[in-house]
Amino acid sequence: MVIDCHSHLVPKSWFHPKSPKAIFDVNWVMEEQQKAGVDITVFGNN
Repeated sequence: MVIDCHSHLVPKSWFHPKSPKAIFDVNWVMEEQQKAGVDITVFGNN
């Protein structure tokens, strides 16, 4: 079992041009993690 224990999501209102896409788009994160074989994701809250 693969667990990603270091994922983050933030509101789109926090956008900054240098921000990584992954922190705003939960669907993209889940698709990428599925491709990588991640079974469980634990999202951190800022």
